[in-house]
Amino acid sequence: MMYIGLGVWAVTFFQMSFLSMFAERIAFRTKIVYYKACLEKDAAWYDAHNPNEMASKISKEIGAI
Repeated sequence: MMYIGLGVWAVTFFQMSFLSMFAERIAFRTKIVYYKACLEKDAAWYDAHNPNEMASKISKEIGAI
């Protein structure tokens, strides 16, 4: 039973570690794509939206994803 418990613990540890790394990479890539999409907007878009709030908006929306 002890070996089974250790095996389950090891598998769970690696599963959570890899899941965390995967989630961080996806979030980083999504931030880059979102930022590039914001840079491709016309100047009129920036007149209607505050560009200073872009970083906080990106972080907030990535957190929701």
